[in-house]
Amino acid sequence: MTLESMFIPFPSEIIMIPAGYYAAGTDNPEITLAIVILLGTAGSIFWALINYYIAVYGWEKISKKLLWEEKHNIGMDFFKKRGDITTFVCRLIPVVRQVISFPAWLFRMDIKKFIFYTWSGAFIWVSFLALVWYYFGNNPRLIEQYKLQLIVGGCILLVLAIIWKIYFIKKLKMRWKK
Repeated sequence: MTLESMFIPFPSEIIMIPAGYYAAGTDNPEITLAIVILLGTAGSIFWALINYYIAVYGWEKISKKLLWEEKHNIGMDFFKKRGDITTFVCRLIPVVRQVISFPAWLFRMDIKKFIFYTWSGAFIWVSFLALVWYYFGNNPRLIEQYKLQLIVGGCILLVLAIIWKIYFIKKLKMRWKK
């Protein structure tokens, strides 16, 4: 999970799915579902905080040069109003979850809020991946029984994420054009 937060193209699914599956199939008290979720969430937060502090040192100057002062100020206003929900939701979106730490600091999101919303989003994502395979991984009949619902549910979530992303990008572009 730490690797995923480092910009390395390493999807969380590669580690959390087998971890949930393994936790279900072992009697080892050191590998429980709760420990898998706790460690996965901690790994996500660990590098997110490093990214946050990397942004502290020098990225604001780069942002002002790349975005111009006016666009930088628009980003600051946006993060003051919606930084908390943006950080939370972005932690649930593949690819975006790796980079949300930079704008969070760049636009001066409070560190306590950043930790809370990063933890919340990472916890939900990690829990989802681990839980699905904890309950379904060792029961092929259960997967077969709910295959259609899982596929439809996944497609609905994907469509909702795409709609939200399109809406978010359009709204952001409209603000930046002003």
